[in-house]
Amino acid sequence: MPQVSSRLERFFFIFLIINPFLDIFTGAYIHVGYKILGERLTDLITPTLIVRMVILLLFLFYILSLRDKKGILTLLPIGAAWLMSVMGEFLFAPSFSLFTDMQYMAKFVYNVALMLVLWRLYQRSSWNREQLLNWLNWYISLTLLILALSIHIPYILGLGYSTYADRFGYFGARGFFYSGNDITAVLMMLIPIALINYIMLPPLCPGRRMRLNDLLPNDEARRRHLFYLAAPATALTALFSIATKTAFIAFGVTTLVFLFYFSLLIFLLICC
Repeated sequence: MPQVSSRLERFFFIFLIINPFLDIFTGAYIHVGYKILGERLTDLITPTLIVRMVILLLFLFYILSLRDKKGILTLLPIGAAWLMSVMGEFLFAPSFSLFTDMQYMAKFVYNVALMLVLWRLYQRSSWNREQLLNWLNWYISLTLLILALSIHIPYILGLGYSTYADRFGYFGARGFFYSGNDITAVLMMLIPIALINYIMLPPLCPGRRMRLNDLLPNDEARRRHLFYLAAPATALTALFSIATKTAFIAFGVTTLVFLFYFSLLIFLLICC
């Protein structure tokens, strides 16, 4: 069993990198299916839903194999609440879709189980605190860059969804994300963290003015700076590509959070 757990842990780390692409593929699947079949596929089982349900079973097997009491005691009340919800709908609702209800609950349990598994992976890893934070910062910036590019690239190629339409035509672009507000919320949460990740990097050229050649990715430090700067920069422009009121509000809130953090940092540096 320990050998099986270690293999699952390696697979879960690989899956974390694949995970952002699943949402992109789902949106593309629904979009292309609508173009070909002329009907929406949102109420059908998508390939990514099947993949995530298989991963959910692996999550549950991993938690049970470790005999994680906290994880089990967290998931059991969720399952009990869902069963009572279904019983209430069956007894009192004029009509309900058990399949739709199961999808929503499975997606919710998937997210909770993912957090529980990540917590266990971190506890069982040999990383120290600094290594763990470095990996988290890298993963957040990588995810943000993937999501932002998945909006820009379809827009450049003339593919994907528009965010709204009026009498003048279709405006805004959200790539293949089916819900513009969902991807806006994700960008809004990750951009401040990515900006802080970039600010906390050691300076490229301490004590002297930076030249143009210092920005070229010809060594590891400069490549790292470009990567951590590209993620929030690309995501901020993606908000303008989405171009909804929610996206503009997200940009404003993100800017305020960043300015508050920066002001607080300067205040602490002066006072200390």
